[in-house]
Amino acid sequence: MIREKDLRIGDRVVVRKAGDIIPEIVGVLTEERTGKERLFSMPTHCPECGSELVRLEEEVALRCINPKCPAQIREGLIHFVSREAMNIDGLGEKVVTQLFDNHLIVDVADLYRLKYDDLIKMERMGEKSANNLLQAIEASKANSLEKASVRSRYPLYRRQSSENSRPGFSYNGQPGPGDHGGTLGC
Repeated sequence: MIREKDLRIGDRVVVRKAGDIIPEIVGVLTEERTGKERLFSMPTHCPECGSELVRLEEEVALRCINPKCPAQIREGLIHFVSREAMNIDGLGEKVVTQLFDNHLIVDVADLYRLKYDDLIKMERMGEKSANNLLQAIEASKANSLEKASVRSRYPLYRRQSSENSRPGFSYNGQPGPGDHGGTLGC
């Protein structure tokens, strides 16, 4: 479609409603081009880590599959704290990014090692916010194992698979088969 319509980065376009969410580009206003527009070429490598991008079967999107890619790690942390997973109040995308960029967290376990002194040094983090965040992190330890497991790292996995894949741990306060006192949290 990009080539068919001669779309370029910086073009002005005519858009119409085509569906519920995604609009359709009807045409390009070529008469308004300034000469600064650039041709688009699909990236071949991750802009964050430089790994080769791959197209997974039955998907249109290109993806970086490097597990050590900073963008992958950061986005995994953002998902982990989100409503769909651990639901940690006060720990949104901006705070996670700031913690990650300042090397205060590099994995999920680091969230549970955060101290007041780590947080209070952060931009726009006052005493009350730091204390509330630490309380929310502590409270998240009571969440079900299902929330913290595979589904939290990989949101496309089915909820059922993470609930059934961890015998020996408790779900919603009920012991799992072969429970040996496993706990969620640090």
